[in-house]
Amino acid sequence: MSTLHLNAKDYWNKEMNQWNVNDWDIYILKQDPKITKMQSHKLLSAELKRMKLKFTSDHPVYQRIEKIQYMLKRIQKDKFNLRIWRDLKEMNEKKGKLERKRNLFATPNFERNPAPLTSPGFR
Repeated sequence: MSTLHLNAKDYWNKEMNQWNVNDWDIYILKQDPKITKMQSHKLLSAELKRMKLKFTSDHPVYQRIEKIQYMLKRIQKDKFNLRIWRDLKEMNEKKGKLERKRNLFATPNFERNPAPLTSPGFR
């Protein structure tokens, strides 16, 4: 596989029976937490196409690639895959809220509210 010019060589060096769309998504999210589901699946599709060119149809790797491509076409109905991406979205939303709170408390009060503190009857 080293001559294939793949982006995720360390992923493809795993046991072939471990290759699947959900495992790929988990792997790619560890590499790039900001990647989208569409980007992940496009990258997987491109990797599979590249690999498929190197094997004959009776080769076990070719057959595994066919299976993953089939899974990829039907991934919208895969409940585990939907959960992976839903959980990621929720984690990112929570992370964003925490970062906003941290920034709020780290910013001095006069920077958050530059208007002078005055009351109508006080001068």
